[in-house]
Formats: sequence, structure tokens, C-alpha cells
Amino acid sequence: MEFGFGRERDAALFNDPRRLRQKYGPRCAEKIEARLAQINAAANLDILCQLPQARCHQLVADRSEQFSLDLEHPLRLIVQVADNPVPRLDDGGIDRSRVQRLIFIEIANTH
Repeated sequence: MEFGFGRERDAALFNDPRRLRQKYGPRCAEKIEARLAQINAAANLDILCQLPQARCHQLVADRSEQFSLDLEHPLRLIVQVADNPVPRLDDGGIDRSRVQRLIFIEIANTH
């Protein structure tokens, strides 16, 4: 899958392992790097969501096109479907098997 950033400062942070470790600590930075590698290796969102260690799940309400991936508890990597248009199922849900692009939204404690 393709993975991108909406802001240059986020891209700069994620592409600098030293800064990433300074901001999030070594264990969390390692998890971030692992999740990014998994995203890049996955053919689509459905495959990514099948990885048990990622604990991927869709958010709700006004964030329904966003997904949460496990990092170092309690932090989660929040990404949004960037395919345009968003692939949909007949019932209106997101067709995860056709999602090819994600964009970084934030790292947050969603609990």
C-alpha cells in the first residue's frame, strides 16, 4: 500500500529515526517503524487489518474513514483512507480489500 503524510513536518519526523525516538521513546518508535513497514508491505487494508499484532480497527462517527493501529500502549497510529473515491461496499461500508492508499493523521491515545 501507499502511505503518505498531509503535513511536511510529520513526514520529516517519521523519516528521521533519531527525532522519532526523541519524541516517542525507543520502544514506541520501534513499533511505529514496524507498523509503517507492515503498511508498505500489505497489498491492501484488509491484509493489514488481519495482522493480529496490529489490532487494526475502524473508528466511528465523523472518523469512520479512519483506522487505528496498535503501538506502545496506550498510543495508537491513526490513519485515514486516502483513495479517491473511498472504495465502498454495497451497504456503504469501506471495502478494505480495495483500499490502496493511507495517510497519517496522528498518534493518539484513543481510549
